[in-house]
Amino acid sequence: MVDTTPTTPFPESIPPRLWAALRDLDLPRAVLRELQDEPDEAGPILLEAADRMERAGRSDQGRALLEALREHPPVPEDAQYASIEIMRRLRASGEADAVREAEGMLKELLRPGRLEQGPADLLAEDLQEAGDLERALRCANIASRDLLAEPADDLVDADAATMRPLVIRARVRGEMGLPMDDHDEAGLTVAMRLLQENTVPDWDEGLDAWDEGMPGPDDEPVPPHGLLRGIQVLVSRDDFAEARSRGLLTGDAADEGPDAYFRAAEQVLRDSSGERPAVSFHTVLFRAEEMASFAEAEGLDPADADTHRAWAEARIPDGSPRLLPWPPGRNQPCWCGSGRKYKKCCGSAAHR
Repeated sequence: MVDTTPTTPFPESIPPRLWAALRDLDLPRAVLRELQDEPDEAGPILLEAADRMERAGRSDQGRALLEALREHPPVPEDAQYASIEIMRRLRASGEADAVREAEGMLKELLRPGRLEQGPADLLAEDLQEAGDLERALRCANIASRDLLAEPADDLVDADAATMRPLVIRARVRGEMGLPMDDHDEAGLTVAMRLLQENTVPDWDEGLDAWDEGMPGPDDEPVPPHGLLRGIQVLVSRDDFAEARSRGLLTGDAADEGPDAYFRAAEQVLRDSSGERPAVSFHTVLFRAEEMASFAEAEGLDPADADTHRAWAEARIPDGSPRLLPWPPGRNQPCWCGSGRKYKKCCGSAAHR
């Protein structure tokens, strides 16, 4: 057992006040061991622990842990990530006082010279999703600060992870109707190159859906947010057993049951979104009977992923309520149909 009495030496990289606050929170021994074994990773370890507490129904303890990290961070970024997590919880409650508190925290983060690039990247996406485009662009500019200092032409060979902030910035600027600049073009050039170089067989990219929805040169239409689309086609959770018995599913994940099947699909979604940040990803769930009937009518193999994609292309039009944007909001129902919130199901940090 880890000794957490006041006389226990704490790792030098963990602020004494943070260590003192953690002693009062009755943290699991496994978390304390992690902190002592990897003190330089204290911020991520505590953020993950707070997420697990929230999922286990110990939201008060999770909030207290986030507050401790916010007040006594090992590095400034840790405080800002903790603030963002607290704001998400406050907004999710829907209570007027909580929403006002979240707004106050956001204004504090957005004070000039305060926001770090990593948290800015996270906030840019949150604010874009909320429709707060002016502040989303402010955050995207902060997240892209180093990239914007480089000549745009020097960035076209960069990898997807490096260019992610610029792609988010280009999306926000496009939604705001701003003219495309050189760095927008560089970000989207990288995204389009990755679409061609990193194809994944289970995806259908709607490249023919490009139009001039995002400002750009008249002779070079650019894909607006949402029109580059990747679709993951999967069986409905309710029909999982029937689909497997009828030979519609293959692979080790399907053999291990529905939870493993959907977790594997979630991982594909995460990996693919990281590789191709310009793509808007969706999921669609099929019923066993409709897929079997479609395959029989078309003379196709019902277990082949190409058949599943062909079914989606033929039977699921744009705008269909069955076509679900991924990822859903943290507090929205999980896309897999479990009935649980996304953050407590496929979106759980425990599965990352």
